[in-house]
Amino acid sequence: MAIGSGGALSVARLACSIHELVTGQPAIAVTPFGFIRGGLNLGGSTVLCISANGSNPDILAAFRHAATREPAALAVLCGNPEGQLVRDAARFGWVHREILNHPHSDGFLATHSALGFAMLLTRAFLRATSAGEPPKTLPALFQRRSWAAVRQQLQVGTARLWAVRTVVVLHSPMLEAAAFDVESRFTEAALCNVQLCDYRNFGHGRHHWLAKMPESSAVLSLATQEDADLALRTLALIPATIPRAPLTFEGSPTSGLLAALVTSIVLPEFIGPARRIDPAKPGVPSFGRKLYRLSALRRQSFVGAQQARAIERKTGATSELLASQGQLPFWESAYRKYTERLQAAAFDSLVLDYDGTLCEVDARFDRLTPVVVNDLTRLLKRGVPVVIATGRGDSAVESLRAVFERTLWSKILIGLNSGSRIFRLDSKVALRQQAATPELEAVATRLRADHWLAGAANVHSSGCTVSVRPKPGASLQDVADRVRTIVQTDLAPLCLRESTHSVDVAPHGVSKRVVLDYLREEQGSVEPLGIGDRGDPDGNDFDLLHACLSLSVDRVSSAPDHCWNLAAAGTRFVAATRNYLRAIRPGPAGSFRLSRAAFAEMPE
Repeated sequence: MAIGSGGALSVARLACSIHELVTGQPAIAVTPFGFIRGGLNLGGSTVLCISANGSNPDILAAFRHAATREPAALAVLCGNPEGQLVRDAARFGWVHREILNHPHSDGFLATHSALGFAMLLTRAFLRATSAGEPPKTLPALFQRRSWAAVRQQLQVGTARLWAVRTVVVLHSPMLEAAAFDVESRFTEAALCNVQLCDYRNFGHGRHHWLAKMPESSAVLSLATQEDADLALRTLALIPATIPRAPLTFEGSPTSGLLAALVTSIVLPEFIGPARRIDPAKPGVPSFGRKLYRLSALRRQSFVGAQQARAIERKTGATSELLASQGQLPFWESAYRKYTERLQAAAFDSLVLDYDGTLCEVDARFDRLTPVVVNDLTRLLKRGVPVVIATGRGDSAVESLRAVFERTLWSKILIGLNSGSRIFRLDSKVALRQQAATPELEAVATRLRADHWLAGAANVHSSGCTVSVRPKPGASLQDVADRVRTIVQTDLAPLCLRESTHSVDVAPHGVSKRVVLDYLREEQGSVEPLGIGDRGDPDGNDFDLLHACLSLSVDRVSSAPDHCWNLAAAGTRFVAATRNYLRAIRPGPAGSFRLSRAAFAEMPE
């Protein structure tokens, strides 16, 4: 879902068109008002907020709404590094921020940011899918014609259109963003009325406007090479007395879309003199300024109803939908019971996932941040047993030794390779270790030999696990599906678990739950507290978070009596972990409890 107002909505539509083209997956462009009023569950979606200046109240409200609804991924694209949108996004470690610093003033119609954003998005999508690069110059974009020649042709070819009051813009589906950009610019600068329609929907009644208003109407046709013939045949059926300008954009679909967008940006320059209006400075009436600042969308708070958010994370449904189905009372009761169990428990060990829990997913190759190290050091020095269960191998040991005081190493237990090797951080001798099975080695060989997988992922064997990590541009879900197919076809006694960045294959019985078993069998642990980020059934923290009282910092299962995410709305990953850690109150002999602050809202 791409969100924008005014000219940014055109960019949002362009982002959606390219997304659908290169991924084959649907995308939706929506205004902030439509986004907030839509009431959608965003759990499986990616949301992109676009704004040139990052200060208009509508996009700020939309971002806050998105952040507290926690989509799978959230990003902002902004042209102002000091904008409020960028400052709001900086509060969330999991939100991606992309700032386009352009040296030119945008003017009323935001020409520079629109083209800059379009190029940035196109380049990003093509690189992410290894589909090449967009043209780097205007002549390259317009099939090696000079920009002066292209501009002259556009000016002459569209001259007849500007004598009328209404322009019907017919367009190919791929050029919808450019067509909407024409409508946006012409309407916002009061240049003329614009009606939009694709070539085939035009035949379903929209043509009546031309039949009834031929003297005051004209047609602008925006076609890709693929639809050029259909466009010409459509225009041939329109009465010859109606002015028309057929424009066909050659090259790849993405190049054609960019060329059409450049055209839409330039066209106001040609019609402006005919209307005696400067498109860059059309003049804004006083009521227009008031409309821009109108608080039609209530300013969204980062503070939300914690119970409602926790239930929505659990069920994947809004509270309103659950209430309409009669399910809400059950989940409200389950929430109360679980929080009461957490607050009543006297825990004797703390078991934490690593990637996505102690470090952000994008920073998994960096050391733990000082604030996380300080939080854990405080607990270790108060006698709280800290255990880290990770899918990583020896690299995790090196990373942890680099950030913790040597005097604390003996107090940290670590389960490597999903629990198949258990160590004290100060020792090289495993306390418990499981060897790789012949079945696992055979599957690893098959994974490495798979032609599709070789191009999409890297396969690593370590200890009792095989980790398959997507290459840049490859989908983790696609890689997981392929690995699952190979493993299940082999009929070996193996299981798959997904992390935020890899798919791990291990023998049945090897999981992070092994670490809990060790604590209970060897150290007499009775009530460990588990914290992880992938508590969903396919996640690599599932077994851990369903074998003890637990908290998730991201995904959960639907089980009412385990694995709840009780973090404040909009708080995920490391920020949620820190929220939980700060709520731990150490007691005697290494025991600890959770204070009610564990369930407090994120402060404004």
